[in-house]
Amino acid sequence: MIRLNHLALVVGNYGRSRDWYTRNLGLKVEFDMPERNTVALQDDSGFTLFLSQPDEGAAVATCTLTFEVDDVDAKHRELAARGG
Repeated sequence: MIRLNHLALVVGNYGRSRDWYTRNLGLKVEFDMPERNTVALQDDSGFTLFLSQPDEGAAVATCTLTFEVDDVDAKHRELAARGG
């Protein structure tokens, strides 16, 4: 089985973004790391949204989506066999 596990987004202001997602979408703070400008927010089903504000000038991915599988090696073999 494959399911979404977490999504990481780069934001311009992690504190303001944290407040928006908690106030408007009802997500709960799983953990907050202000020294790293990063917060993890979770919905009722256990899906986690990571919000992080990079240091100025840092090169970063704009979005990272992570899937959870029962067996990573088996899924890799399956996808590799399909050419994916």
